[in-house]
Amino acid sequence: MGTKEDITQAFRAFAKAYSISGTPLTNEQVIPADDDGPRPASPYLVVNVLVSDIAIGRDELLGDLDGVTAAPEWKQRGQRLATVEIQGFGSAAGDWLGRLAMSHLLPAAVAIFDAATIDVSPMAGGIRDLSAMLDTSIEDRSIMEWEVTYELTTDSADAEAGVELEHVVITTVHDEGDPTEWTRIDTIDL
Repeated sequence: MGTKEDITQAFRAFAKAYSISGTPLTNEQVIPADDDGPRPASPYLVVNVLVSDIAIGRDELLGDLDGVTAAPEWKQRGQRLATVEIQGFGSAAGDWLGRLAMSHLLPAAVAIFDAATIDVSPMAGGIRDLSAMLDTSIEDRSIMEWEVTYELTTDSADAEAGVELEHVVITTVHDEGDPTEWTRIDTIDL
């Protein structure tokens, strides 16, 4: 799975872990935004990763050495930011979103997000009411957004091979104000 899919599945697991009145939500009640098929019966939640892989600061370059036999591999690592939106459809879904907002720091939620190697926090603004006319009646709809931070590292398939070190040249210049300075050059073969 990719980063976007990993985040989506972590939020689905989180939403299914914290439900109203002790009844867990089902896969059919917590769906990904790009899911094919008809809309489920209300109430239900839709998880959508709006944006992902926004760089936070500068990435760092890492040189991996396996020890003795191989040339180094260069990898890149950096912190990333994503925004996740959970839309609730149906009157009970707004309550579900409120429960999620108050549950993201509980141990079971932290375990879910740790397993996905992401850090999660609700974004300012709380739960917004987006209820609107659908056919001949008002459809209850609410939305909440979350900020997600995580780390990305290039994997071995994307790593760039470095050059194996063959020898080191050390130049030593002795100068302490003496007009008879001397220079020594040592070469060490590995």
